[in-house]
Amino acid sequence: MPHPIPIPNIIEPNKKEELTLELGKDDRPFTMTELANTISTFKLNKAPGPDGITIEIIKKIFPTCGDVLLKIYNRCLKLGVFFTIWKTGRLITIKKPGKETLTIKDHSPITLLDVFGKILDKMITRRLNWRAENEGWINERQYGFRPGRNTEEALEHLYNKILDNHRHLTFIILFEIQGAFDNAWWGKILNCLLEKKCPQNLYRLISSF
Repeated sequence: MPHPIPIPNIIEPNKKEELTLELGKDDRPFTMTELANTISTFKLNKAPGPDGITIEIIKKIFPTCGDVLLKIYNRCLKLGVFFTIWKTGRLITIKKPGKETLTIKDHSPITLLDVFGKILDKMITRRLNWRAENEGWINERQYGFRPGRNTEEALEHLYNKILDNHRHLTFIILFEIQGAFDNAWWGKILNCLLEKKCPQNLYRLISSF
């Protein structure tokens, strides 16, 4: 049986039932084409996770074992389960260029995860990105993490705004957020997915992550 849909703590008690009912229907199962395309996007010669399996091995066995992988991933999607072992990584640190001291801040931590989990992670991301772009989830002014958008376009947009406002003073406030991904507010993220009517099976799978 699929796990019950968890409701993030950010939602007020009197809104829980309403938001649960607003979840979209289950998304379709992953397809073989979708899986093959996702695997093809991974770069070679990358360090493996704790299981020692590299993307080179996956690409070698895919012609004969692709159907097995697809069944596993679709089972994860149906049950809303992202295996714990795929969320367990091997932490290594790399010294930042130009740093000579041995303090923690002079090193960049990298977590090496099992490639099986990374494949499922990317398929989920591609599904969400498609919905975000085609169903209006993203503000038109967002340039980061969007295909076909870049920093140059953002600067051009800002430049044009300044030109349009040439008769007045223009103030720009810039923020740099350190550790943005490490400190992401999961309750708020899940709440937004509920409000956007995210498919139930995708929502369960993301909640399991």
